[in-house]
Amino acid sequence: IITQSLIQLCNRNMVSRFRVLPVFFKLFRCQDKGLRAVIFSHIVNDVQRVHMKQKDQKLNNKLQSFFLSMLKDPHPMCAKKSLDVITDLWSRKIWNDERTVNAVGDLCFSKITKVKATSLRFFLGVHDFNPEKKDLPAQSVQLKSLYLQNANLTNVKRRKKRLRKMERQKKKIARDHMEEEGNIAASITAIHLLYDPQTFAERLFAMLKKSTDPFEIRLQMMNVISRLIGAHRLLVLNFYPFLQKYLHSGQSKVTAILAYLAQATHQLVPPEELQPLVRSLADNFVSDRS
Repeated sequence: IITQSLIQLCNRNMVSRFRVLPVFFKLFRCQDKGLRAVIFSHIVNDVQRVHMKQKDQKLNNKLQSFFLSMLKDPHPMCAKKSLDVITDLWSRKIWNDERTVNAVGDLCFSKITKVKATSLRFFLGVHDFNPEKKDLPAQSVQLKSLYLQNANLTNVKRRKKRLRKMERQKKKIARDHMEEEGNIAASITAIHLLYDPQTFAERLFAMLKKSTDPFEIRLQMMNVISRLIGAHRLLVLNFYPFLQKYLHSGQSKVTAILAYLAQATHQLVPPEELQPLVRSLADNFVSDRS
């Protein structure tokens, strides 16, 4: 009730956002998933409303500065939720500038595993950052469900009304599907907005070599590094021998690692750096029987 009252006061401009937001971030520390989902949804919608209706750049910049400062909060849940808000607004094309990208990039080196994983997924184009938000089904499944709902209507007036409603829903589904397909392009844009991609890739690779994180997160690090190398034509020569040790038939993720190797290969890489990998592939995957 208190949270809903604060949201209502904020929506009616009866209290400043900058007085309510610190309270919301304290409430994020509560072990109540439903409460966190309500607060998260309100914050994202409120920032979107400010961006769409008021066009107040000064207020928008102030809000962005607040959330970027909350990324440094010592409490893991507050830092994670601030990151979720920022990345969600990036996917909505509200905060899609260099400042946002580089702030998220710094969190790829976080000691908090969930924060690190979310930051890495940001650069891989995976923009479902709100764990309380369910994914939309595939476009074809949604359309099929829509047609089944309207298949048995016999009343003419009701049928016409329902058909008009169905056309509107079809357009919304198509729009959502186009936005979903645009996520990969958004990730490429994020990679290109980094201030110093060479240093970023080298730091991430140094962390990867010492990492004791779960293998899935280390795979994400490899993926981000390989995309950076391919997008910016970087030279991180020690990365190729590092990948080589995973190129064997006993590695369950070998196809993904091969894809990362392909991503990290470009014309500026010396051929002698790639020759041992070609030899390793031939020794492990090519035989007289194949």
